[in-house]
Amino acid sequence: MAYPLVQLPLWRDLKSRLMNEYACQYAGAPGPACMARHVDGVLRTYPVTFLRDADRVSLTVLRSILRHLRIPPSDFGLPLG
Repeated sequence: MAYPLVQLPLWRDLKSRLMNEYACQYAGAPGPACMARHVDGVLRTYPVTFLRDADRVSLTVLRSILRHLRIPPSDFGLPLG
């Protein structure tokens, strides 16, 4: 399904928003890069080794990150969970 009014974010902007608004943590070097978030006492992680700061995050990857970290897709203009 197309989302014509949703502009896909740059990774650096998404990373910043996840850390500021959803208390996510970014872990980079020396290990593999990942985003992490505590949800109901469980540490949820998502590998992001394939993303660079200037990359646009694809819709598929964005939805996957949000689902994995238990963040409502509607907060990012994606009405279908």
